[in-house]
Amino acid sequence: MNSYLVRTPKGIVVIDASRNNRGGRTVARDVRRTGLPLLAVLITHEHPDHIGGLPAIRAAYRHVPVYASTQTTALMHADPDDIYQLARKYDADFPTALVYPDHPFRAGRTLTFGGVRFETRGYGNGEAGSATSYYLPATRSLFTGDVLADHVTPALIEGASCDWLVSIGVLRHAYPQAKTAYPGHGAPSPVRDEEAQTRAHLRYFRTLVGSAVAPSSPGGKAVTGAEQASIVATVNRRYPVTRRWPPCPI
Repeated sequence: MNSYLVRTPKGIVVIDASRNNRGGRTVARDVRRTGLPLLAVLITHEHPDHIGGLPAIRAAYRHVPVYASTQTTALMHADPDDIYQLARKYDADFPTALVYPDHPFRAGRTLTFGGVRFETRGYGNGEAGSATSYYLPATRSLFTGDVLADHVTPALIEGASCDWLVSIGVLRHAYPQAKTAYPGHGAPSPVRDEEAQTRAHLRYFRTLVGSAVAPSSPGGKAVTGAEQASIVATVNRRYPVTRRWPPCPI
């Protein structure tokens, strides 16, 4: 996943904290290399791969404030789906103790760091139980978290793909002037391209699942193991792993 370093006249703002301790140490190292202070860490949503590096960043920058929407903050504390325990099961480097946002804010508020405005917007349930984007009017840069993704098969653990499509529509109408999307996964690209690609993927995936749960399908409304394997194989063929991106701080 992507962690972004945004340079302001007075220091660095990090957007998303990487997936584990190692990733957090990498983010802290990259900030240190700029020679500038770390002003804040902003979180787009509560998924483990976006918050797992917070303890390592806080260890390197003891007093750095961590911002997230009130909804994301609440979901991090509640962890209703036990996603952090699941992360620890599959990643031994995921922290045993989390760092939680200490500066929760109501989505829609404008934050200012180092003289730079960050406009926030919340999207509710979708790819995750909550989502927040950060828009920089000065550069027309839109940090979308996982609301948008570039040629990446997204997580659908919450099973809210319809709500996710609604979120994309909200984002599209909220930021008609936005130029570049900086997604949680994949390469930055024009916002409209990112929107179209993410929407096309979700609709394609929903078509595959829709066929699998049709009454006339082998398992009826249930998805059989064979149907699941077929869906995974079909998606992997359509979205092969063929691209790698370097870090992209701005």
